[in-house]
Amino acid sequence: MKDFLNKSYKDTTIEETAALYDEWAPEYDEVSLKYERYMYPLILTGLWCRYILDKNIHTLDIGCGTGLHTTALSTIDYHNIEGIDISTGMLKEAKSKNNYKMLYKASALDMPFKNNTFQAAMSTGVFTPGHVSPIGFWEVDRVLERSSMFIFTLRIDADSYRQELHNLPWTKIYETKEFAAMPGVDPDIISTMLVYQIQ
Repeated sequence: MKDFLNKSYKDTTIEETAALYDEWAPEYDEVSLKYERYMYPLILTGLWCRYILDKNIHTLDIGCGTGLHTTALSTIDYHNIEGIDISTGMLKEAKSKNNYKMLYKASALDMPFKNNTFQAAMSTGVFTPGHVSPIGFWEVDRVLERSSMFIFTLRIDADSYRQELHNLPWTKIYETKEFAAMPGVDPDIISTMLVYQIQ
């Protein structure tokens, strides 16, 4: 498991990263919940319910993977969610959950949407080395309406990502305390989850 994580964070092409996640997709949910004790879905759900009160809000899940963290949101009637991911295998798993209005195979660096399409967005474990570079924040800015909320994770060592946030016309609303994202397999991966409002 730890070997996979190390591979996934290396600088690779989009095609190589997608192939890695295609391979992992069938067992992703079981491994994440049973062995990793994956914290992102729990914390995301808590923050989403605190800051996103409109259950019909048009939402984008960036790097949706298998849709693991939308299962709780769907259960409490957040249904107007669309997702993108670069992995065909992950999207297949996400589709099987029926939590998404639409799913697209696309990169967060080049999303297939018009400007100001969505009213909220979420992203966990995506804006990190080996996945999506800091310039991806500008693509998020493009597809979100002004005043939208964006809830996402950053590792504490993601200095270049935090620096890029200072260049964006966004307002920081909240940031969690530091936590181990996957304490079951790698307690050294320390993250925070942030809430920003698009201006």
